[in-house]
Amino acid sequence: MKNILKIYIRDENKNPKGVAVMVRKKNGQKLFGYSLCCPQDKFDKKIGTEMAVLRAKERKLKADTALAPLVSERREKICSAYIRLEEMGQKYFKQDN
Repeated sequence: MKNILKIYIRDENKNPKGVAVMVRKKNGQKLFGYSLCCPQDKFDKKIGTEMAVLRAKERKLKADTALAPLVSERREKICSAYIRLEEMGQKYFKQDN
């Protein structure tokens, strides 16, 4: 079973602009990360996911509970994605318990 869940963050036109991930470690610990592209850039799913996973695993970022950008609109999207990932993870990883 894979240990990464992801949700794409989309703009008002439903185009992907970022990704939020939840990484589940072998000990059950859940780590969250995100990646957002600049508004003028084209989002790349592979690069975005790699960056989000790295951000989730980076030790110095784990203490930051929101792990969200300073722009409030983007912060709200990231935080709501984290909530959705947590809900998805409870159902998805239930099979392992």
